[in-house]
Amino acid sequence: MKIQLATRIAVFGGVLLSLFSCGSSGHSRIEEEEVTSQLAQYRYRPHILVQEGIKLTEVLDYPPFDDVSLSLLAENVRFRPGKNRLEFIIGKFFLGEHTAEERELGTQVNEGGQYLLLFDPKSGKRQKYYSADIEQELAAGDNFIGAFLVRSNHISLKGDSAMQLYKVSTDQKEGEGNRLVERSKAVFFDVLSPSPDQVYLGKQKVLIDFLTNVSDWNRHNIELNIDGEVFLLENGNPYVMEGMEYGKHKISARLLDSNKELVKSELSTSKHFSFEVTEESGF
Repeated sequence: MKIQLATRIAVFGGVLLSLFSCGSSGHSRIEEEEVTSQLAQYRYRPHILVQEGIKLTEVLDYPPFDDVSLSLLAENVRFRPGKNRLEFIIGKFFLGEHTAEERELGTQVNEGGQYLLLFDPKSGKRQKYYSADIEQELAAGDNFIGAFLVRSNHISLKGDSAMQLYKVSTDQKEGEGNRLVERSKAVFFDVLSPSPDQVYLGKQKVLIDFLTNVSDWNRHNIELNIDGEVFLLENGNPYVMEGMEYGKHKISARLLDSNKELVKSELSTSKHFSFEVTEESGF
């Protein structure tokens, strides 16, 4: 079945009306540059995709958090195979605090509040942390560490300032620490929410959010397959999914290039898993 693109939320008319009504009220004439600036704030309207009873609504009304920062303290730090102390420096983002509007979407909330997510893009293992000082197991050789700042409604902050991918190389020789810690440019892609085998109680809205370091969405898309229904997403924004029946549901997601082919990388660019919706009400 074809994906039907439902009507996007209309805001241009209201903005134009409010802007140009100033002139009719005797206020000073609004310059063309101001009109352009005001309209630019509303240039994005959420996609609403509907297919076979499944409705996806793009989430856009979350703050961009442009002033946050996230980095791994690596200078003068020696990493070896086994347990290592990882210290992250986080600015303008508070772990453990609850996002003010965390329940507005009607999706699942992380009771522990906002968190730092460490993700291994090779094994797929992930772990939430509420402290920037972490003990982490590292293997001999090259290790990839993805770090993300995530709000308490399970929406990850977007942009380079809020996520990092590191390649950490260790050395097994006695007395020698790490050979190299560097920011990796390898492309990766995964699904943050829902997580594999997650159980939702009742007919709840389900948040779909993604983990990726892709920023050029003019040359990339996400192919999302939900129980055999295929949706093509234009960017990595989160979506709220409604209309899920009770039972198990299969999801696959692939990061596509401009030719609609799977992006090739040394790291994973696709994800396949299932989650469940049960008949009980409430979480």
